[in-house]
Amino acid sequence: MRGDQLRPERQFTQAGIELFGSDAVQADVEIVLLTVSALRAAGVQKLTVDLTVPSLAPAVLTGQGHEGVKADAAREALDGKDAGELRAIVGDDPVIFGLLEAVGPAETALPRLQGLALGGQAGEQIARLEATVAAIKAVEPELSLTVDPGEYRGFEYQTGVAFAVFSPGVRGEIGRGGRYVSETGEPAVGATVYLDTVLRALPAGRGAKRVYLPFGTAPDEARKCRASGCRVVAGLAAETDLVAEARRMGCTAIWQDLEVKDI
Repeated sequence: MRGDQLRPERQFTQAGIELFGSDAVQADVEIVLLTVSALRAAGVQKLTVDLTVPSLAPAVLTGQGHEGVKADAAREALDGKDAGELRAIVGDDPVIFGLLEAVGPAETALPRLQGLALGGQAGEQIARLEATVAAIKAVEPELSLTVDPGEYRGFEYQTGVAFAVFSPGVRGEIGRGGRYVSETGEPAVGATVYLDTVLRALPAGRGAKRVYLPFGTAPDEARKCRASGCRVVAGLAAETDLVAEARRMGCTAIWQDLEVKDI
């Protein structure tokens, strides 16, 4: 891996989800909502989902007659939000600059994209983005959604709507995903969550209580103990001194009489 300014790490632990076989908008929506739900369950709050369509800018540039090296340079300028560089490459092309101006909250960005009145492949991609936003908002009306139609770095292999998830005050994206085509040619959509960033995003707080589960505890009781939200250390042999063994294992409590008891 090559690091970037937001994520300089070259190795990191990640968790992923994939959905194969469907090119429906609802499949994209399911992956976005599942990612958000999982992060919330882990304790990360105040999430923002930034949506992009990596193939939109090339389609618009081609439609406006910008191709080859010129189009590549213009795409870089759009990705970097560099209006001066973009003007030097494409002049004052209102459609290209329309992409640059359609960056921000989905509520304001989508009307600006609609105002470009684009047809063909670009128009279809914008319509797909609009449908995705509408479907997400129908389930999560309070979820913060932003749009950046010119962003593509890190999403090069995506073939449709892509997304990144952020949390205030946390460096780098917490996760990212989007639509692609699998190696076997099957439509797919997936997401990756970066666990190191998840840990940075979690609120500071006390660690979970470490509870000793005595050897021979009945399975039903053991399940209740583990469901209590504590960190559980199970005894592996009969104890002559339960408290001493619990303390030796670094525990501050014991599971006894169907409840956690401090020692």
